[in-house]
Amino acid sequence: MFRQYPLAMRFIFFLFPPLIIAGLSAYWMLSASLAQESGTRSVHGLYTSGSIVRNEQGIVKISAESDRDVYFLMGYAHAQDRLWQLNLQKWTTQGRMSEFFGSAYLKQDIFLRKLDITQTADSAWQALSPEAQATLTAYSDGINAWLAENHPLPPEFLLLNTQPERWAPVDSIAWLKFFALILSGNFPKEMERYLAISRLNDAQFKSMYPNLNTPDTELSAEAGGPAMSTILEQVVNQTNQFRDTFKMGAVGIGSNAWVISGEHSANGAALLANDPHLGLQTPSAWYVVSQSGDHLRSNGMSLVGLPLVVFGANENIAWAGTSMMADVQDGYIEQLSSTAPLRYKSTAGWQAPNRREESILVKPDFPVVLRPPSKPLIIQVLSTEHGPIISDTSGSFDRAISLQWTGLEKSDTTYESIYRINLAHDWPSFHAAVSYFVAPALNLLYADRKGNIGYQGAGRIPVRNKGDGQFPSPGGSAQYAWKGYIPFSEMPGQYNPKNGYIVSANNNMTPDNPHFISNDWAPPERANNIELLINNALAMDSKIRVETMMAMQLDVKSLAAKKLLPLLLTVKPENPEQYDALQVLRNWDGDVTRESTAAAIYLVWVRHLKTMLFTENLTQNWDMRGKLEELNNFGIDASTDTVVDALAANNDTWCKKETASEQSCANTLVRSLTKTIKELKKLQGDNLHEWHWGDIHYAYYRHTPFSEVSLIKNFFESSISNGGAEDTINVANAKLYDSRGYRQDAGPGFRQIVQLGNHIEHWYSLPTGQSGHPLSPHYRDMLTAFRDGKYFKLDFPNQASRNHRLYLNANQEAQ
Repeated sequence: MFRQYPLAMRFIFFLFPPLIIAGLSAYWMLSASLAQESGTRSVHGLYTSGSIVRNEQGIVKISAESDRDVYFLMGYAHAQDRLWQLNLQKWTTQGRMSEFFGSAYLKQDIFLRKLDITQTADSAWQALSPEAQATLTAYSDGINAWLAENHPLPPEFLLLNTQPERWAPVDSIAWLKFFALILSGNFPKEMERYLAISRLNDAQFKSMYPNLNTPDTELSAEAGGPAMSTILEQVVNQTNQFRDTFKMGAVGIGSNAWVISGEHSANGAALLANDPHLGLQTPSAWYVVSQSGDHLRSNGMSLVGLPLVVFGANENIAWAGTSMMADVQDGYIEQLSSTAPLRYKSTAGWQAPNRREESILVKPDFPVVLRPPSKPLIIQVLSTEHGPIISDTSGSFDRAISLQWTGLEKSDTTYESIYRINLAHDWPSFHAAVSYFVAPALNLLYADRKGNIGYQGAGRIPVRNKGDGQFPSPGGSAQYAWKGYIPFSEMPGQYNPKNGYIVSANNNMTPDNPHFISNDWAPPERANNIELLINNALAMDSKIRVETMMAMQLDVKSLAAKKLLPLLLTVKPENPEQYDALQVLRNWDGDVTRESTAAAIYLVWVRHLKTMLFTENLTQNWDMRGKLEELNNFGIDASTDTVVDALAANNDTWCKKETASEQSCANTLVRSLTKTIKELKKLQGDNLHEWHWGDIHYAYYRHTPFSEVSLIKNFFESSISNGGAEDTINVANAKLYDSRGYRQDAGPGFRQIVQLGNHIEHWYSLPTGQSGHPLSPHYRDMLTAFRDGKYFKLDFPNQASRNHRLYLNANQEAQ
């Protein structure tokens, strides 16, 4: 071979060994930054002694002689496994992402600087009890103790040539507030509904928003004006990055939780299930943990950045949560003066807004070495009596939009609530702990070892003098001001209902509550399906088992499809391809499985149908072609009920008459089916029977920032084919992305099931893995298991290998 190809062999001989050596060296260097899982360490800042034990999935059990040291070791373990994520969260809440990743994050940073989450976090810190503060201080000390040991850094730091920053207790509160922001997404909807006033006629508006009335005359008159339209569009565009990246207020994103009383379970013990839905990311926002101190005994899901179990169980109770979908944000249209200095019309008359200056560093675009250092961007942040002005005030507009949000309250004791829930032992102590909750507004479900179940609404929900916050309000009018919050004693809740179960899936759980809570409830299909499955199980063998709960969390039956299919099947096929597609749908049971051909046809068809019915209809009737992205939300986000009503009515609200004898609804159905078949043939070939939903639909777990770097993104991000739809219990959204098909970028952040009783048993599954290090065997080891519905028991056998036990002792010399 050498004689036949001498030059090639010399090239291989001289090139490959250095590449292999370089690759091995890089692997060794990066592997050195993996978490230490065994041995003994002396740690500065630890008061007594403790241990971190890891099971086969890398899940940690933290044990210490004191609760304080448990929280310290939580910080230490999070730093071991999720250091990059901790820093990313800190930079996000501080509005500093542009400093590290460039101008692509500038809009996000400006928005967060205006909200000033870090300042409100400092105020919230002052409102906490000394005991709650001590847990955050211990956690922060644990992170910083790991940093002080000068371990090799994870690959993200090396690739970006940056260093981790020390953690402070307020960083944890800031992240909790950011989490609340993501779950409090009604503000962008206010803006979109307000824009819709000038985009839709009365019949179309009522079709899109059947539960809303148009706003007062004084607001409606302004809505159509060019100045207000421009301002609102700016605000919508500003929040779009949040909506796309973090799924704030996104349609089809929610959570599931339900509890079954002991009378309905197979062994007489209460059961709890929970799977909250968020934007998908690598690593997960959640971190599974078991905590054991001198008083503390908690197990379940912690948020990276917090030392507590957010959803889980202790020795006596278990708790779960879903977003209440409450209206806790209001936009105010502020009237600005034309004089200098700037003034705004408050409820007490004209006055100067609060003003501060923010300096944002922006990393130069690639190639950095060829560009001069950029000067800091200086922005002026103005605040009114309602809250920060989030619209652009640099122009000549005499109007601005300010935001009032419960998460900006100075006396935010949400962390206090979570801390007390971890120590609660029965319904009264749990109920008392929930009373401290401020933001986000949640439905918290409860179960205990005695078989009891309950539900309590958590969080502050404003009471308004006038209006219900569905549209922006006039800022200068005291009529629209908040006059307080719903008293905790009047918040929705129930304890041991007669039917023996409670279901929460972002649906309206408050039909009889006298206070206004929301008009943004999720469609009822998920909640209805959960209740249907519970009743079916009880009818079959009268008892619910853990296996029943697992199967329910994985259910992909679309009840919405059953509403719409009869109308789709009225289409008269124009060719054999359409005939075959309709035949497949006629035999479909509504299960959106990965293997389903019908699911692929149905979901792609619905997308094209919504676009033709709503978005294209608008662009044809108004000169709005330049606003297509904005208008697309009106169409793609339309509920199944809206589509059904539009087709069933067959009137001129959305369907125009083509001829005297033909209605365009029928024509739209045929045209959208034609586009569906064309798209599926392009994605999967000509053979209809080889079209499968899972072949074109995949769950995508994005990594920040390296999903944006083509050369290395596969090393950091994860994806896997998947089933499900927006209305199935196993939620999965879908957005046409590229030639690969439909990307799911939101869904369950974890699944857990708890069976209480004499011995509490706990099952869990994460969508990727426990570790945030891409070289760890636990970076994505649960990816397939999570998709396929495999659960793991949260236990740590005493005979576990010493290779996964790290003993930590107080460093007396250092102290």
